[in-house]
Amino acid sequence: MEKIERSRKMEDRYLFLKGCKVVTVNSGDDIIDGGVVVTKNDRIDFVGTEEEASRKYEDIPYELMEYENGMILPGLVTSHTHLFQSLMKGIGCTLNLDDWVTKVIYPMSMVMNFDDCYNAGRLNISEMIRTGTTCFADSHYIVQKDENFDGMAAAAKETGIRAVLCRATQNMKYHPDVPAEAIEDTETALAKTESCIKKYHLTETGRIRVGVEPITPIDCNAETIKGLFALAEKYDTLFQCHAAESIGELTIVKNAHKMGIMEYMHSLGVLSPRTMMIHSIWISAKEQQQLADTKTNVSHQPLANMILGDGIAPIPELLSRGVNVGIGVDGAASNNNQDMVESLKATALLHRVHTLDAGVLSAYDVLKMGTMGSAKCLGLDQEIGSLEVGKKADIVVVDTGSLHLTPAIDPITNMIFSGNGRDVDTTIVDGKVLLKGKRFTSLDEQEVVERARKSAEKMYTNVVL
Repeated sequence: MEKIERSRKMEDRYLFLKGCKVVTVNSGDDIIDGGVVVTKNDRIDFVGTEEEASRKYEDIPYELMEYENGMILPGLVTSHTHLFQSLMKGIGCTLNLDDWVTKVIYPMSMVMNFDDCYNAGRLNISEMIRTGTTCFADSHYIVQKDENFDGMAAAAKETGIRAVLCRATQNMKYHPDVPAEAIEDTETALAKTESCIKKYHLTETGRIRVGVEPITPIDCNAETIKGLFALAEKYDTLFQCHAAESIGELTIVKNAHKMGIMEYMHSLGVLSPRTMMIHSIWISAKEQQQLADTKTNVSHQPLANMILGDGIAPIPELLSRGVNVGIGVDGAASNNNQDMVESLKATALLHRVHTLDAGVLSAYDVLKMGTMGSAKCLGLDQEIGSLEVGKKADIVVVDTGSLHLTPAIDPITNMIFSGNGRDVDTTIVDGKVLLKGKRFTSLDEQEVVERARKSAEKMYTNVVL
């Protein structure tokens, strides 16, 4: 296919991506050898063979991006992370969940301001773009200063990534070492969450969205949880919650409500197709079925769960019941990176060793969970998650020609089990090329790193381990 040159100015911009393989992750699981994906402005306009594309676009000017060893995929979708924690990675990695939160996360985050949040956001997002993530959902509970959420929004806006920014809240002090500044009453939580929605939801032509979140069922009372869910329904947006992550959390809920965590959330009426429950480890068979019956989504964090010693979520059981499961990287302080490819690999391996079944999750299974599964978790499966005409042009190209990915007889399996996100050559969001030739097109990587380092050093002075 030859690049067509035209001197006349065109209103529409066409981009042709030609690779050795196009993995659509559509409902038919179609994979096209020597395929082409064509984008028109911010949407996918064509997916098919080179021959078909040549006929259809014969007289239309376009930009050609050709990859001899490039596997074209839908952009990876990270269903859960904490942008602010990118400045805390590597600290307190031998602590359990409660000690890690109270001795590392809160001491460092309580001194954060707009600049720190902006620097953390850009660092985190840069790593995601570099490793093939085109969309993510954030959980931001460092809201003692209103400007902190603004810092994260500014980072998402500037970098060009697709984001669901969730303002998280807590109004119960589940642990004596939770700082008083982190607690807000129900009225304040609802008002400030709605303010964030009005300010940022559906901005940047819809690329930036705002969701709502009670951090956990032991951080918020029933009134707040139900109030936040009502806001999610009012603005037709995501409702997410960390739930059933630890044994300690389960014990508190059982003592207080005489039922399991998902049973409790179900009693509040917040399990629904717009709901994403993060972690979902300590749940009974009855609760698994409640998630299925209510079409509630689950976000799985395999690496964070292993690092913090939380436990193993019953993912194969949830999938067998028809629960939609997406995959997240969780915060960089409990992973300790933002590479979705590594999280896909960890998902497959964790459940193989847990079930003693090497076939329980294939490479393609976890790829689908990290694209369409995560997109559905965020309520965006009609817009992203697969390469289909009419969907948003969120695309990545993986270089399969490296030493560790050769031979590329089964490049999907190779990517998951032999590769990592640094094999991504190109990342495109909304039709805009953010990474090309493994280099950022607009971000200054060194400047991002230097600013983040300075913020982290300032914050670390508050930590006493």
